[in-house]
Amino acid sequence: MLEEIAVGLMVHFGKRLIDRVWDDAKSGKQTLVSKGGADSHALANDERTRVDRASTVTVGQAFATVIGDFYLSPSVDYLCDGNEITLVVVTEEKTQEQYLFPVYVRDGYEIDLPSGLYSFVTLILDGSEEDIANAKLFAVGYPTTLDLSDIYEVRLEDGANIDEIVSTDPIKIDAVGEPVYQLPIVLLGSEALPDVPAGIFGFMADDEELADAEQPAFDLTGTWELKEIHEHGAAVATMYVVQMGHRITSTLMRYDIMDDDSELMTQELVVGTLIGDQLDLAGVEVRILEGNVDDYYLDRYEGLAESNWRVCGYSNDEGGTVGHFMMDRTE
Repeated sequence: MLEEIAVGLMVHFGKRLIDRVWDDAKSGKQTLVSKGGADSHALANDERTRVDRASTVTVGQAFATVIGDFYLSPSVDYLCDGNEITLVVVTEEKTQEQYLFPVYVRDGYEIDLPSGLYSFVTLILDGSEEDIANAKLFAVGYPTTLDLSDIYEVRLEDGANIDEIVSTDPIKIDAVGEPVYQLPIVLLGSEALPDVPAGIFGFMADDEELADAEQPAFDLTGTWELKEIHEHGAAVATMYVVQMGHRITSTLMRYDIMDDDSELMTQELVVGTLIGDQLDLAGVEVRILEGNVDDYYLDRYEGLAESNWRVCGYSNDEGGTVGHFMMDRTE
């Protein structure tokens, strides 16, 4: 989940806008970043951090109000020393519209959103670092389905199943009738979560074992369209790619039409390398956003980067399905 968030931030906003939010937060200012850019006037702090509706909803568009309230586990209190910065990332999963803004944990936040399928992630980072890329990740917050109306602190027993406490699944927001969604968010110390990197962008770092490998022929960072023909149908995907050295991390928003006319929309995280002009990507996790499937087999893509604008090659998955693909840069 954090990998997809970081990929989206880097591709949609770039390091410069992320740094703007970070630097402003360190100086006590609250700045919202969206695909429209940075807006230092989009946030108000009236009992809770409130996002200006004009930044998220178009004129005449129906919206729902989401109210996020935070609940701490004891380890979060222990880790934080008063210098931390708390950032909220809201992502519409199908369109990849994304919002990044700082909040105060004690206050929570309020944001108006049109209908959609949204993920809500909160990051508590070490605010003493000048560069967000070096900031230690103290805690991560996800929505919970538990009834927390009468408590402030969440205590975790040893061996507690985190999946029974929080959920990383996207939430369907229906704006009909302009409802209010109460969103309780549990903040968990990073040590309670498996495979969490030391920093939000830590997993993207190039591997030391690739130090002697042929240098990448191109920088593929950006947005791409992937078209694939395989044995059971065809697929088209929007790929959000971040490249650091040889290391490639990408989120695929993939739409499949199968031979039986069934349709499937997925979000797949793929990772791999570009060594010289040879691209090698493999899926590591997938979400089913629309459609039904009994088993989804993770994909693999091996291809030739012909230029900074096109990659062609062959695909296969863990179920033995093979095909071929072409990637063209759109941004």
